[in-house]
Amino acid sequence: MAEALVALENIIVSYGDSVALDVPSLIVERGEILAVIGPNGAGKSTFLRVIGLLQQPTRGKIYFHDRAVLPTDGLAIRRRMASVFQEPLLLNASVYENVALGLKLRGLDRHATEQRVLPWLERLGISQPAKRQARTLSGG
Repeated sequence: MAEALVALENIIVSYGDSVALDVPSLIVERGEILAVIGPNGAGKSTFLRVIGLLQQPTRGKIYFHDRAVLPTDGLAIRRRMASVFQEPLLLNASVYENVALGLKLRGLDRHATEQRVLPWLERLGISQPAKRQARTLSGG
């Protein structure tokens, strides 16, 4: 079995008496792609905030590379992640520019950015609309 890139164990997120998220166990190994789907109110956004270390769960443990994440580790680990939201960050920018934004903010030059962005656009099947304005894409 490969090393777990991320793992969740007994994750609960509660708001008062209401449980918004209950994930008994999840393991995502390196190279896997995880899709999160479900109806409105199912906890998808809460799940993504928790797995992205943007929100602390009420209960449970999160692991990265088989090591438990401590509250003090969050920022260092988040710096190695990227989140792509459904709503475009830059309404007047292309799909490519939105995907490349994080690398640009980290100071990567144009060539290095292209070397990282283009393979991912291809891998995720979104290289065709790369030059299109993000605001013109379907939200679904």
